Amino acid sequence: MSKETEQLVRVRFIDNPYLDEYHSADVDFYFFGEEKEIPAPVAQRLLTVHSKLFELVDSEKRKVGRPPEKVEEVEKRFGKSLAEILFERRNMSVRAISKELNVGKSTVAKWRKVNCE
Repeated sequence: MSKETEQLVRVRFIDNPYLDEYHSADVDFYFFGEEKEIPAPVAQRLLTVHSKLFELVDSEKRKVGRPPEKVEEVEKRFGKSLAEILFERRNMSVRAISKELNVGKSTVAKWRKVNCE
């Protein structure tokens, strides 16, 4: 996948007792609260391996065109934000996600459009 078409995900370096800065071959964070858009595979590794250091940041557009009660229900059921749920299922079809989340296909398509740009 080329750099131009690679999906970017916004990640935040959170306050923690372990590190003041984080540096790797892929990304550098210099202060707490710093947010960066980074390629999805790098973000997945950071969120998996260093879960106490990073968090996924929800898109500001998330509030546009979403039925709030459905989002809250799904987030409560899975114990994660909608952005995290969709990020983990980014390679699944809309139909498969809608079955798993028990919401309509058009709702999933809208959520994806808003959260996964």
